[in-house]
Amino acid sequence: MYNEYSTKRRELRRSHDQLRRSATPTMTDDQARDNLKQIIAVSKNELNMTEDYFAKFQKVISARQVAQLYKAEREFGRVMMKEMKTERQASGPRGRSGRPAVNPGTSN
Repeated sequence: MYNEYSTKRRELRRSHDQLRRSATPTMTDDQARDNLKQIIAVSKNELNMTEDYFAKFQKVISARQVAQLYKAEREFGRVMMKEMKTERQASGPRGRSGRPAVNPGTSN
């Protein structure tokens, strides 16, 4: 059940992020309005899904355990982000491809 919840939430967050990234300074007001409405709709869907899964989780574990699950999930995310940041700093600057960035004027 948790894996299902996690997958659905990840899909909604990806959709939310894609919509945010698709906003550009060259958008018309109508395009920007539509984009923002879509972002709000995705956020509402995520909230509704969280409420639904909270009810489902409570059928299996207590509310206190659900709260602990959410807390552990946030902490895990923080730890993973910290580790990724540490790895990036240790490996030096890299381009989007994951390969070391090429500095103009140097021989690589």
